[in-house]
Amino acid sequence: MPKIKDPFHNVYLCLLGKHIGFTDGGHIALLDLLRHVRNLIHNNGVYFHKTKPTDSVTWRGKTYHLREGVKVGISWELMANVAAGLGKLLVDVVLHPKLEAYTEVIQDPISFVGMELWT
Repeated sequence: MPKIKDPFHNVYLCLLGKHIGFTDGGHIALLDLLRHVRNLIHNNGVYFHKTKPTDSVTWRGKTYHLREGVKVGISWELMANVAAGLGKLLVDVVLHPKLEAYTEVIQDPISFVGMELWT
């Protein structure tokens, strides 16, 4: 099971791949693409990675390439397709028989962490 501070990639690979069994259908690739989009947004569109100078994600038959220090533009068309893909992913996860059969309460591990109120 992933730990609280595990990289997001490890979390969704464990939950979707190992526990639900999504190994095709593009769900993992979609989340890989979104992970890169999120990181690009935080880096003003430029790809940076500690250990991988290049990377790529193939989703829906198209490969998106990333190179260290290269700025990436993201089209609204891609984001609309990603939003549709996320909708399908959510439906597939929520209606998956393994989850429908799960009756236990899933405790959020972060809920055990104390909160500091800023005023």
